Amino acid sequence: MDNNNFNIIQTQENEQIVIAFDNVFFDLETLLKNANILVRETLLGSLAERLHNYGYGRLGVVQNKNSNNTQHWNENGIEAKILDPEVKGWKKGKVRLRMVLEFCPDEESENSSLKNPDLDNHSLNHIRQNMTETQISNG
Repeated sequence: MDNNNFNIIQTQENEQIVIAFDNVFFDLETLLKNANILVRETLLGSLAERLHNYGYGRLGVVQNKNSNNTQHWNENGIEAKILDPEVKGWKKGKVRLRMVLEFCPDEESENSSLKNPDLDNHSLNHIRQNMTETQISNG
């Protein structure tokens, strides 16, 4: 399997992608929402500390539960500049750090139909309903 064949899984509006790990199902939106909360609540502070310890200066992350600063990092973005080789100068804007999920189909799957004739829309609705019920019961 070539690592360059991975593509970011993206959804269109009102589309739900279901991901199965063995017999555990997740909808993409829930999985990424929770992953980005983890990034915001734990990894951003660790990244800022690590960069500072290696002498790169302070990354604008506040380790304070009452601060919206980390939320801006992976939701709204943080004011920044990038050195853009195309414009041969600095470009102002915002950056954000988010978790994405990538998928690389098995080589055998690429050449065959990925649609399962036994998996009709009713079956997909059943899986989605079970996932929704599980989310509601887990609070």
